[in-house]
Amino acid sequence: MFFARSKGWIGIDLGTGAVKLAQVEQVAGQYRLACARVVRRSPAGDGNGSTETAAPWWADVLRREPLRRGFAGRNAACVLSASETDLRAMNLPEGSDAERRAMIANELETVFAGSPGRRAFDFWDTRGPAATGESSLENVNAVSVAEEDVVSVFASLTRSGLLCDVIDALPLVLARAIGLVSAPQPGVPVAAFDWGSTSATFSIVCDGLPVFTRHLRDCGYASLPISVAEALGLSVDDAEQLLATHGLCDPARTDGPLREAQEVLTDVTAQALGKAVSRLDKTLAYPELHRSRLLPERIWLFGGGATVRNLPAILSARLGLPVEAWGLPWSDSSAAIGTRPPVEILGTAAALSALAWLS
Repeated sequence: MFFARSKGWIGIDLGTGAVKLAQVEQVAGQYRLACARVVRRSPAGDGNGSTETAAPWWADVLRREPLRRGFAGRNAACVLSASETDLRAMNLPEGSDAERRAMIANELETVFAGSPGRRAFDFWDTRGPAATGESSLENVNAVSVAEEDVVSVFASLTRSGLLCDVIDALPLVLARAIGLVSAPQPGVPVAAFDWGSTSATFSIVCDGLPVFTRHLRDCGYASLPISVAEALGLSVDDAEQLLATHGLCDPARTDGPLREAQEVLTDVTAQALGKAVSRLDKTLAYPELHRSRLLPERIWLFGGGATVRNLPAILSARLGLPVEAWGLPWSDSSAAIGTRPPVEILGTAAALSALAWLS
């Protein structure tokens, strides 16, 4: 298929631990990473020696960094971290789009009655016509964010010379990211586990639509490198590198040149990893009990957790489901800013870039 546009928008993931930017291009009908950049959060605060303020940490990054350098075009799409948005499942009666929006607006007004300002929101159906016997369960997901945060994002990107076309919802972004690497099979559910720095998001996707999503707080990936850093007297950056290059014990192997180091890393991260696996088990128990047709056949791993060597195999063994780290190949003309960042952390930014072909 011929695409008139060779490169997508600039996708921007405004996470809690890093700002990730990526631009994809079409090569023979396939998506490839053309350019990427990651700006990590300073452990001390906003990078200028100050502590946390009312403004999001990434606001300073958008203000001071030359975001467009190396990227083509000015159009951008972004996503906020799950911790900065509110996602809630609702059970709404049938009605027109306008009627449902009014019901959601009333619900959000009640929930956020004590908060200043209005909420910007959108919603999508999570139950198709094949769902029978589920009339009492949630059938809509609504995601909202304070309007002042939306205005701040648009203003910050505009000052950086970017035209923000879309602020997307994380579950929709994850569903699209899966579609970049694996075409959906009708009626076959798969899942995304976005294991970010401070929290994680688990979403089941069916026919390209997120139909079940849970935000898992207090089990962020950062607990793994922090555990390694404290146990071995390393910096957190060095601990992350060690987890990426050496990793944890592969459950399918009992030897190898890295085995001794992997055993140490497996031991010191056991508690943090066990907590995340426990939360995943409990999350999977809900569709297993209430919506068995939505049990995923595969889990795609995103975020910092996906960079840990052998972690997909470990999760697969513990959860009893195939787990695979998300990834796109780099194009021959790719231009990463500095060294190429791990592709596993670029899934959401890449999916935002691909919105260019859907606009």
